[in-house]
Amino acid sequence: SRIKENIEIYNPMKEQIKRDYFLLYMAIEEGVEKYFPGMSFSDDEIAFIVLHFGSALEIKKEEAKVKALVVCSSGIGSSKMLASRLKKELPEIESFDMSSLIELKGMDVQSYDLIVSTVPIPYENIDYIMVSPLLNEEDTNQVKQYIKRKIPLILDKNRNSKEDTQQADVPDMLAAAESMGRYMDVIQDVLRHFTLTHIETKPDHRVLLLELFQQLKEDGLIRDPKKAAVYLAEREKQGGLGIPGTNMALYHLKNEEIVLPFFKIYDLSTSYEVNGMDGNTLSMTRILVMMAPGSLSAEGSEILSAISSAIIESNESMAGFQEEEEQELYQRLNRIFFTWMKEKNIP
Repeated sequence: SRIKENIEIYNPMKEQIKRDYFLLYMAIEEGVEKYFPGMSFSDDEIAFIVLHFGSALEIKKEEAKVKALVVCSSGIGSSKMLASRLKKELPEIESFDMSSLIELKGMDVQSYDLIVSTVPIPYENIDYIMVSPLLNEEDTNQVKQYIKRKIPLILDKNRNSKEDTQQADVPDMLAAAESMGRYMDVIQDVLRHFTLTHIETKPDHRVLLLELFQQLKEDGLIRDPKKAAVYLAEREKQGGLGIPGTNMALYHLKNEEIVLPFFKIYDLSTSYEVNGMDGNTLSMTRILVMMAPGSLSAEGSEILSAISSAIIESNESMAGFQEEEEQELYQRLNRIFFTWMKEKNIP
């Protein structure tokens, strides 16, 4: 009635609404043209309508249980960091799975409501959002808007897939025991091979990596140092490995040149400039090296992911990984695995 009578209305929040609910604003703008042909809605009027729809979507968001897939190049490093940030910022995401780019090929991506990646996904027909592993404010808003847009589809899928779970099946205990064994094997590998080593910084970053990999070969942890160094350099090109706000970088690689899963730390004699996960450069004096065979089991990936998640879970944890010496760090890993086992209800 107001529009038919040409009564103008002023919306003081118009610009903020257009900025905060950009996608929803465009959808409402398109909707009023379709359902009210011949009528002209001002930007101020559309912005008020957006508030009503936005309020309804916020209520629906509480009912939506979002299943998310988090992707990084290896599936063991930045994916868990990102999942931890998403869990903190977006509690409506009920469950997370993690995948490497290679593993993504064989997955049913349609079963996920949201796919978030730290690297470009080179496969066609995959709808995903690319963000920083540390999920800055802009990334968070981007994911929130995406979820709001898909809430009707998510709610519909949840209704269609709802099953009666009152009668729980007894698990296959042989399979469960084998899975538990894979968890324990990786924990043992990590703890047995963990060290903190001081190394000389080299002017050429490639020389530094090659020397580091040569030492790892002598320790029996990798096969071909040159190939492994090339693979890591390629990984570094896909996105920064430095952890913003720290003097550390997390060098993670999952490849067949790796013999078994391990986590080691190296202190450099002088600082070295590297690209951070947020796109800025930082001065690195400590390298966290987390690597695993390409054939690492899902259980193994979960264990390594627990470490990468713990690195950034709090300021205290980041400070510990930056400053502590070998024995303190070994005990920190012990606590990480002990906490993880308690959460898994493993005695």
